[in-house]
Parts: sequence; structure tokens; C-alpha cells
Amino acid sequence: MVWPTLQERVVDEGVFGRVEYAVRSNGRMDVKKWLLKEADAKIASGFDYYFSQTCHDGRIINTNQFEKIQGVDGIYEFKKGAFRIFCYEHENPDLTKRWILVSVYRKGHLDQTREAEKAREAALAFLEREAGVEAGNDEENEGED
Repeated sequence: MVWPTLQERVVDEGVFGRVEYAVRSNGRMDVKKWLLKEADAKIASGFDYYFSQTCHDGRIINTNQFEKIQGVDGIYEFKKGAFRIFCYEHENPDLTKRWILVSVYRKGHLDQTREAEKAREAALAFLEREAGVEAGNDEENEGED
């Protein structure tokens, strides 16, 4: 697997941090695929607006559209209509934040807490893989120039 570049992963970036897609172990960015190919254009546009507000304003004015999931450390959800995107909030050493978009679900179709826990595990696995790639320890990319 070739690790996606930062440019391929970043949705938006501003003074308060950046929103980016999590990369799965198979190289897929599920949220990116959903937003670009499967989501209704109006829903995708609404999420893009929330991502921009988060990076550039440091908050979303309508706090009902971005909430922390109680009981699951670091997991928040962006909301638009019946759709939810789980993200993991990660603080960088420079005190800016990264909001890592992990998974999408439709309200009422899945158990929110269970899905939030799975999202947290996926986000932590992504951060671990990312650290390995940055340190040059990505076994899958060994020998590639």
C-alpha cells in the first residue's frame, strides 16, 4: 500500500487546526469516498461547511451539529440531517488540533456508543500507522523509493 500524501488526506486547514481523513490499513479513506461518491451533494456541502468552521473559527456556531460523544474519549460527531461522521480530536505539539474523520453512519441504524468506540480504535490505529510511516517503519513501503 502506498500511504496517501498529506494533501490527499487534508479536507481543510486553518488557524485552529485541520480536518483530515483517517486512512485504513488497506489504504482506503472511507469518509472521503462517502463524501465524494455516495453522499447527496447538499449533505456533503453541509459537512464541508462544518469542517471549514472548525478549522478557521475554532468552533461550529450551531453546537448541535458537532458534539462530543459522552463516555468515549476523544470522539466527536459532525451531524447533518440523518448522517453522522465520527471524528477523533487529536492535539498537536503546537497546540493546534487535528480532527480525524473516521467513519460515517446513519442515525438510528447503528448503536452510537458501539460505533463511537470502534471509531476511536480506528483513529488510534491510524495514528499508530501514521507515526510508523513518518518514522520510516512502514513495512509495506519498505524497498520503495
